[in-house]
Amino acid sequence: FSGVVLRVVEGSSTITGTLRAFTVSRPFTYRILVTSESDVEHAWALEEAKAGSFSIAKPYAFGGRIKLRLIELENGCARRVVGQVWAEENAAVHSAWPDLRIEYRCITTTIPVSPTSVVPASRDGTWSVPLVPSGIGRVSLVDANTKRIYGEYTMPSGLLRSFNVPAAEAGQTIDEVYYDAFNDVCFLYDQAVALIAFLQLGERDAARKLVDALLVVQNPDGSFPFANHQSIPFEHNTGFIRIGAVAWVCYALLLADTPEFRGWFDRGTANAARDCLDFLLTYRNSLGLLDGGKGRYVGTALHPDFVVPWWSTEHNIDTWWCFELAADLYGSASYREAAGKIRAALETAGWREANGIFWQGGNAANGRNVPDGQHALDVMSWGGVLLEKWGKSDAAAVAVERMLRLYHVTDQPTGLSGFTTFLPLDGYPLGTVLTPWYEGSFGAVIAIRTRDPIRANNLMAELVRAQNADGSYPYALRTDPINEIQSFPSLVGAAWNVLAYSGSRTPYRRVLWT
Repeated sequence: FSGVVLRVVEGSSTITGTLRAFTVSRPFTYRILVTSESDVEHAWALEEAKAGSFSIAKPYAFGGRIKLRLIELENGCARRVVGQVWAEENAAVHSAWPDLRIEYRCITTTIPVSPTSVVPASRDGTWSVPLVPSGIGRVSLVDANTKRIYGEYTMPSGLLRSFNVPAAEAGQTIDEVYYDAFNDVCFLYDQAVALIAFLQLGERDAARKLVDALLVVQNPDGSFPFANHQSIPFEHNTGFIRIGAVAWVCYALLLADTPEFRGWFDRGTANAARDCLDFLLTYRNSLGLLDGGKGRYVGTALHPDFVVPWWSTEHNIDTWWCFELAADLYGSASYREAAGKIRAALETAGWREANGIFWQGGNAANGRNVPDGQHALDVMSWGGVLLEKWGKSDAAAVAVERMLRLYHVTDQPTGLSGFTTFLPLDGYPLGTVLTPWYEGSFGAVIAIRTRDPIRANNLMAELVRAQNADGSYPYALRTDPINEIQSFPSLVGAAWNVLAYSGSRTPYRRVLWT
C-alpha cells in the first residue's frame, strides 16, 4: 500500500491509496481489510482488492490509527496476510522497520492506562515518546500486524534495588547479564536509609526521585510494604508489614519535611508522614510498645491475616525517633505524648537491668512482659545512641563498651574487621557465623562517634577496606546460613557508610538521630 489518505467530510470517511500488483492464486479471493486502532483494533471495512488505485468510503467517522492488510481468503475465511501490513504510525518514517513498532504504556496506576504512545521502531534502535502523564511505564517491541511482543522493558520505579545477586549465586554461569527475581526487590528500610543519606549529602535530584517513588508505594492505610518490586510500584503490598521498616520510612519523610529540606520536594511529605504516624499507633500493645506488624510466609504462601505477636526493641527505637521528631517539627502535644509512652515502655519492659542493655524483644502476654532472652548488635549500637539522647550517658557507655568487647570481630583469612550481627552468647544458635556485618558496623560507628570521634574514624578506616569497586559493601563478609545472612553486594551498607561519616571529625553535619 502507498499514498494512503483519510478524508472526513460531514461525518463520512473516505480512505484512498494505491495497492501494488500482487500474485493471485486460485481458488482464493482477496480483500482489503481496513481497521481502526486505538487501545484495541476494530474492523472498519472489508472490500474487494484490485491492484491500482482504490477508494473506500463509509457514512461514519473513522477514529484511531489506520491499518490496511491484503487478506487472502479461502471459502470466505481469511487464511493469511499477503505482504506487509500498512500501519499509519510507520507509513511516513523511512528509517523504521515497516512491521515493527514501539508501544509505551504508563503503568503507575494500572495496566493499560491512557495515554498510550505508539511510534515506529527505528532501525537505529532508539525510541522516544512523550511521557504524559509522567511516571513509570512499560515499553514493548511489537509486531504491528500480529501484535506479537518481541521484548519488553519496564522502566524503574525510582526505588533502589537492595542487592546485586552474583550470577553464580543465582545458579547461572553468565558473568554479567542474567536475571534473578531477588535483584528486583527493594526493601523499604533500605530506601529510607538511602533517602537520609541523600539528604545528608545534599543530593537533591536523587532525594526527589526517591521521595516520589515512596509516595507512590505508600499503602492507603498510611503504612509501607516491607519490600516492593522495583518496577511495579502500584501493586500495594498490605499483606506483609513490619513496623520497623514503616518507622524508618516515616522518619525519613519527616526529615524531608524539616525546614532545611522541605523546599527540595514539589510534593510535600508532611501528609504521608502524618498518615504513617497514625498507622504506627494502631500497633501499640498492652505494654505501651508497638508489636511487630502483620503477615507471614509459610513456604511461598503469604498469610496476610497473621498478626505478629512479638515486639522488637529495634522497632520501638525507630518509632520513638519518629514521634520525637514529629513533635518538634509540628509542635504536637499528642506526638510528644506518644513518644513519652514508648520511652516509658522501653525503660521498663525493654530494659535488662542486669546487663545494662535492652532486650532484643519479647511478647506482651495478657499485659505481662515476656522478654525473648536475646540481644543483638543493634540494641547496643542504636540503643546506645538513644540512651545518650535521653541523657543516660552512663548506660550508653555500658552498652557501647559491651558492643566493642563482644561484637567486634576479625575475619582471619582476610584480616578485615567489623561488628558481627549475633552471638551464641546472646541467645543465638551455636554455629552462628561471626563475621563483619557492614550495615550494623556503620551503625556502631555512629554510637561510638558520640563519645570518641577519633576511634569512630579509625573503625571506619577498617570498614572501608571491604568496600566493593562499585561503592557497595557485601551485606556481610561471610554467609551465615543459620541466620539467613548473605554476602551479596548491598545498597544498605553503602548508605550507612554515608550516615556514619557525619558529625564530629567529619565534614558533614549529622541529620540522623539528632
